[in-house]
Amino acid sequence: MTPDEAKNLPRKLKVPITRHLPDYLKDPANYEKIERALLETLASRHSHAEVLDWHKCKSCQNKVLNHKNMMRGLGFLTPAHYYGWKKIMHVLLKGTRDKLK
Repeated sequence: MTPDEAKNLPRKLKVPITRHLPDYLKDPANYEKIERALLETLASRHSHAEVLDWHKCKSCQNKVLNHKNMMRGLGFLTPAHYYGWKKIMHVLLKGTRDKLK
């Protein structure tokens, strides 16, 4: 890539991931609290051997619904928005890029 081509590249993302996020989500100090709160919404004291059993379990499905509502309440628009935020926080906190899947 030549320097002239590099000058023509856009300087910003068209839709930045942090654009619609509230300030408390942009603060790296709150990352662990938010992650813990989201994980606790999915925590359960029982397990299922089959996915179909999990799907039929009212308790587990209520936890998934609570998790979805909490993510929306925090300010995430979609699960992809959440994972993008998570990648950014890893870069800010660790200083290196992690391959999050």
